[in-house]
Amino acid sequence: MVRLLYRGRAYRGNRIINHYDAPLWKLPVFVKAGAIIPITHPHNNVTQNRSEIAQIRNLSWSKKYFC
Repeated sequence: MVRLLYRGRAYRGNRIINHYDAPLWKLPVFVKAGAIIPITHPHNNVTQNRSEIAQIRNLSWSKKYFC
């Protein structure tokens, strides 16, 4: 199963999603269920990136916990 990172809508995995309706300014980010995603503060380019992590998202969508 894959989900949209910011909307949470679930899609079946192992398939191609054609003609996904998304505006150009908001790209869809599909993530696999169970993924752990580190998220940093937004920057204008990659040279501004710092090593600090602002947030860690656990995308298990269940009652499981990761250590």
